[in-house]
Amino acid sequence: MNVPPVRPQLHWLTVSLVVLLAILTGCSFLKPSAGEEHDYLLSPIQSPGSSAAQNRPGAYVVRVLPVEVPEYLQTSDMAVQVGTNEVFFAKFNHWAEPLETGIRRVLVENLRAEDSGREVFTDEPAPEGLTVYMISVQVMEFEAKDINGQGSIDFEAAWEISSTGKSPPIRGFFRAPPLPWHPGDYAGLARQLSQALTDVSRHLDRAISAQAHAQSVQ
Repeated sequence: MNVPPVRPQLHWLTVSLVVLLAILTGCSFLKPSAGEEHDYLLSPIQSPGSSAAQNRPGAYVVRVLPVEVPEYLQTSDMAVQVGTNEVFFAKFNHWAEPLETGIRRVLVENLRAEDSGREVFTDEPAPEGLTVYMISVQVMEFEAKDINGQGSIDFEAAWEISSTGKSPPIRGFFRAPPLPWHPGDYAGLARQLSQALTDVSRHLDRAISAQAHAQSVQ
């Protein structure tokens, strides 16, 4: 049986309709719909801490240096550890800014909130004549963990505080207390990691205050 050839006009009409449909839909069949993608920001402390500017020994300012994060976290995709040696990256759930930028931003805002009378800088010049305490933070872990359906948050960081005064640098390590997490709740992941940054900010604030006090009595 002979099959009649497809007419060229019908073939080009079909191709044209497919191209037009792709343009009108924004090639939605090639990418996830807008409803599937979510971007998250880390958030600072919502209310000031208990530190009082008038009780701060001497005059000093704080500078937060660029934060270091592991290479595997230098991605916009949120990371979830799903095994001893396996990390899952949530392709449709992203950090809205580079993680090292967001962590540094929140640390600055948190330290300002802890003591509203203290100036906290990043890269801009600090006032002359004041002791400057410089904070460097190296993040070791900043992710969620999903082991057999049991979720938790991991945050570990090493830190160092040095100054332009006579005090030697001090170093420490911070590990967030166990924080529960429901696997798949990426808004909750951003919220819990923000809470962990609140905890480390208060930890750093106490360390700076202690160092400033020790320097003031020398």
